[in-house]
Amino acid sequence: MSNYIKISNLDNNTVWEKQLTSEEFQTVKDYVKGKHTVAIIPAIFKPLRTNNLKNFSKDFFLPTLVNHAIKVQCTVVKIFAILTALVLDVLTFPLRLIIVIPRAISNAIQEENPLRKYLISEGVDEQLLASDHVLVKLGWVRTSQFATSEYTDENGTIHKKYRQEQHWSEENVNFIELPIYEDSDHNISGNN
Repeated sequence: MSNYIKISNLDNNTVWEKQLTSEEFQTVKDYVKGKHTVAIIPAIFKPLRTNNLKNFSKDFFLPTLVNHAIKVQCTVVKIFAILTALVLDVLTFPLRLIIVIPRAISNAIQEENPLRKYLISEGVDEQLLASDHVLVKLGWVRTSQFATSEYTDENGTIHKKYRQEQHWSEENVNFIELPIYEDSDHNISGNN
């Protein structure tokens, strides 16, 4: 079985790949749990990212406007989304103001992301770790369950050939803590 990991930083086009043993593959697979995104409602009331000034300002001052409303594609809907988001963000600002200090403290004392720890221990380029998130592609090859061909030799021995099937999964992994809520959107692509 051939296992590999490919990590891409889409912000600066840095890529790192490595062949993995079966044990390493299982360990790394545990680090990559899923897409960590937060539902819009909890994000309105608390600043989630406090790891740097850019993220903090996006999540503290006008989170709905900056993170959601301006990304709407339809022009008419976008105007209404921006106006609604602006009103909502102004109304919820006092609550975010109260929550910001405890949130910053909890983010500061959290454990480092296990995938990030693993990548540092592997000596990856710092450019790869410069972003808050990376795209992780895990790939593995398995022998097919059913024989693709079968033949009998002159001694009467049956020989079977099996196809090697390639599988992969791709996940967007955040290095900063983002709480998971029931109505968060989780996405896994690939075939297992």
